[in-house]
Amino acid sequence: MARIASLLLASAAAAAAPAAAHALTLTDAAYSSVSLGVYGGGSAFGGGVAAADGTLYVTTGFGQGVLVHDGSFSPLAGLSDTALGAALVGSTLYVGTGSGVQTVDVTTGTVGDLSATGIVNGVTGAGGSLVSVNADGEASWHDLGTGMLLSGVDLGQGALSGVATGLGGDLFALAHNSGQLLRFDESGVLEAWSLGAMFSYDGLAINPVDGTIYLAGGTGLSTYDVATSTRTQIGTFDFNGGYYPTPMFVSPDGGTLYLGEQTGGGYELHAIATGVSAVPLPAPLALLAAGIGALGLAGRRRG
Repeated sequence: MARIASLLLASAAAAAAPAAAHALTLTDAAYSSVSLGVYGGGSAFGGGVAAADGTLYVTTGFGQGVLVHDGSFSPLAGLSDTALGAALVGSTLYVGTGSGVQTVDVTTGTVGDLSATGIVNGVTGAGGSLVSVNADGEASWHDLGTGMLLSGVDLGQGALSGVATGLGGDLFALAHNSGQLLRFDESGVLEAWSLGAMFSYDGLAINPVDGTIYLAGGTGLSTYDVATSTRTQIGTFDFNGGYYPTPMFVSPDGGTLYLGEQTGGGYELHAIATGVSAVPLPAPLALLAAGIGALGLAGRRRG
């Protein structure tokens, strides 16, 4: 029988299992990591996001809350349901929950409601909209100004455990039950890539600088090249035992991939250096940029 799509039911079984020992191991020498600390609040991380100033916001799954990490973990807000994927637009944090999308003003901690669209495992900003995906396989578009639900589509692949926006604005989702990476829009699935393992992938993030797609789950930590349909293993970690999504997100400058991992006594947040760095300009262009203040000429590359 197919694995139960509902996060709440799948997680309830996992919650009874003892926490695993820390085991993040990076197998690709291009990556390195440091621990940002362990949260011992009794619930897994559900998702997270990095602000431009380096502040991290992490949701707490069954803990129904949002933590802020600025050197250490501290509570920011309590929500009314299981706290899952997150996206930050301006000073508003959008959090997928067990019953829809809630908002948190990160400057005041004030909580509001955006929509009731099922068990929302992932959210991402896309243009002027917020896109959410849920455990029933549906994607929804919300107007960020009014909060209105604009449209929705069933992607037909069962539970969706993550969503992210690519460099060109393309939307990608993880189909947890069928083990596929999907590119989609409001008309439905545009392309699908089989990842070779059903019920295994539940963490998705895309580097906003070089477009690298990161996948996480029971098979470990990988990158995926959609042009060649190639998955490359870069590490292993203690899969969180059935909670999904696996919290994974990238800093706005592309330099750090954050990963939440179940560990003995709590849940650990890792910062993984991606190797993405600024491209130095040739001397003539550097002088021109300095003269006209064209800082936007600076490109980015994966080093």
